[in-house]
Amino acid sequence: RRPVEEVMKHMISGENLGLVTNRQVSSRYSFQHAIVSELPTELHIFETAHASAYLFPLYLYTSDGKKVNFTQKFKDFLKTLYPQQPTPEEVFYYIYAVLYSPSYREKYAEFLKYEFPRIPFPKDIEKLKELSEPGKNLVNLHLLKDPSLNTFSVKFHGKGTAKVEKLTYKDEKLHINKTQYFAPIKKELWEYRIGGYQVLKKYLSDRKGRVLSSFELETFLKITKAIEETIKIQKEVEEEQFLVNF
Repeated sequence: RRPVEEVMKHMISGENLGLVTNRQVSSRYSFQHAIVSELPTELHIFETAHASAYLFPLYLYTSDGKKVNFTQKFKDFLKTLYPQQPTPEEVFYYIYAVLYSPSYREKYAEFLKYEFPRIPFPKDIEKLKELSEPGKNLVNLHLLKDPSLNTFSVKFHGKGTAKVEKLTYKDEKLHINKTQYFAPIKKELWEYRIGGYQVLKKYLSDRKGRVLSSFELETFLKITKAIEETIKIQKEVEEEQFLVNF
C-alpha cells in the first residue's frame, strides 16, 4: 500500500490504467466491486461501510522512468507459467474480464466478502489472450471510450428543462421529472450495480435539483449503452467457457 500522494503522482504522470476494487463486501451485496480508472479516485466510491476502495495502477512513473506495477514474485510466476510472456496490458485486461465473470463471482462469493480478489491464471497463454480481448472491450466501455457508445439505444423524451426532480421507473421509462424521461430502459439496465450502487440511479441522483447539460445527457446515454454491452460481454464470456477450471 502506498501513500495517497504517491499513488496520485503515479496516476497523473502519464498514461495509465488503474484497477479499483476493495477488500470487503457488505453482506447485502454479491461481489460487483471492480471498476477501471485512468485517474485517482475518491476513497468511498463503493457503497460499503466495511472497506474503502483501493486503486492499483498498472504502471508507476518514477525518476527512473515508467515501470510495470508487478511484484517480482508475480513476474517470476508469469515467467514460469508462460514461455511467451503476455504484455502488462493483456494481464490487466485478463484480470478485469475475470472480475466481471459471473461464474467467478458465484464460485468465490464467500471469499470475496472478506478478502481482496484472487485471480486464477490458465496454464495455456492462448486462453489468457483469448479472455483478455473481452476484458479490453470492458475496459474501453467503462472508460466510455468504445466507439459503439456513440450509437444510442436509449433516447431522452419530453419537453422541459431537463431538471432532475424526482426519479421514477416504470414500464421501461425512467422519469427525471413529470414530463421528461429516458426510454427504453430495460429492467436489467436499471438494476445493474457496480460497487453496490445502481449505476443509472446513482448518476442521476447525484444531480438531483440540477438541470442536466447536453454533455451530461450524452454521458448518461453512453453509460446506458456501456451497461448494455457489459451484460452482453459477461454472457458471451460464460457461453464461450473461457474460464476453465475456476
